[in-house]
Amino acid sequence: MLSKLIRYEWKAVARVCTPMYGGLILAAMLTHFLLGNLERFSSTLYDIITMAMSTLCFGLFMAAFVLTLIIQIQRFSKNLLGDEGYLMFTLPASVSQHITAKLVVAVLLDVLSVAAAILAVLALALDGTMWLDLPGDFFDMIVYVDWSDWLLLLEVLILCLAAGAVGMLHIYASIAVGHLARKHRTLAAFGAYFGFAVALIIFAVHLCCLCRLEQRQGIPKKGEKEKAGFFTAMSMLMPL
Repeated sequence: MLSKLIRYEWKAVARVCTPMYGGLILAAMLTHFLLGNLERFSSTLYDIITMAMSTLCFGLFMAAFVLTLIIQIQRFSKNLLGDEGYLMFTLPASVSQHITAKLVVAVLLDVLSVAAAILAVLALALDGTMWLDLPGDFFDMIVYVDWSDWLLLLEVLILCLAAGAVGMLHIYASIAVGHLARKHRTLAAFGAYFGFAVALIIFAVHLCCLCRLEQRQGIPKKGEKEKAGFFTAMSMLMPL
């Protein structure tokens, strides 16, 4: 049932997000073409078109992240806690499965939005010859970079995905607490969000102080320092 919920959630958001991400990349390519031929087709009309396309590209950059966050929030708030929730909770699925499906799709949207932004930046910065040299440069980087650096990069990517998932759960919890209020639920959700953030920051500060106290008293056991550092980093990222 979880896979069906994920497919349903993806279909609901893909029809909005996929054209937006594709439009961002296409706008970046058109902007690169217009800027590259600015001197060749010098005219007032061409300058106006170039400026309009550059503005559109910048707006799509912002929309790729802002609208993605709005869609993620609406899919949880309206689909589970709104009028659609009466229908969703009649399905043979637990509450945890509903939340997991939305969390998986939300993290996937984060990955796609970042990937679309990176491709758009590359489309703006690179010309045709650079695109042809890009696979060779990437292969050289794979050959010459040490495996420990790739392992570090993998750890950073996993931490970013975990931080994105925890951040979405933070938002979900705030919305759920806000809906417990009879009036001004949006304001209550904002209050719950900042309340959770303050509590997590206090927890992270106490965890850092505890780690420093253990280091002063003696050398920590093997693995404890790494675990403390990981949980401290996650605690600092959770309010985000």
